[in-house]
Amino acid sequence: MIQLAEQFHRLEQVCGNPRPCALSSAEGCSETFRYSDAERLAHQLRKSYSLGERPACSLLSVLEEVCRVKVFHLPFERSGTAACTLSDRFGAAILLNSNNIRWRRNFDLAHELFHLLTWNIFRQGDSLKESSEQEEKFANPFLSQSV
Repeated sequence: MIQLAEQFHRLEQVCGNPRPCALSSAEGCSETFRYSDAERLAHQLRKSYSLGERPACSLLSVLEEVCRVKVFHLPFERSGTAACTLSDRFGAAILLNSNNIRWRRNFDLAHELFHLLTWNIFRQGDSLKESSEQEEKFANPFLSQSV
C-alpha cells in the first residue's frame, strides 16, 4: 500500500496537482485516551464534514475529495482485512478489500479512519507499527458513531 500511495503522489506531482492531506489529527496521548474520546472524535468528524444521519453514504467521497485521503480498492484474501498508513511524503492512504461487500468496506473505511485520526496518539509516526489491542478497542465506539 505504501508503494501505491507513493506512486499516486508522484502522479499528482507530474500532473501539477499535488494534493496534501487535509485530515486533522486527534489530540491526546495513549495513556489517557478513553472510549468517550473516541465517541467525541466521531461526533466532531460528523459535524465538521456535515456527514449527516447516514455518514457511511458520504464518508468515502468526503475522505477522498475534501480530506485528500488516498483510498485504494484492491482484491485480496482474508475478508475483513484493511490497512492504512500516514506519511509526511504522500499523506494518508487506506487500502480496502474490493472482494468485500459494500457495508463491510464502509465499516473498514471508518475503522481505518479512526487509526489515521489517532495516528499521533497511538503510533507516533511509525508507519509499520501494528495497532495495539487498546487502539483496536477504541475503534469500536468511534465506528458506532461514525458509520
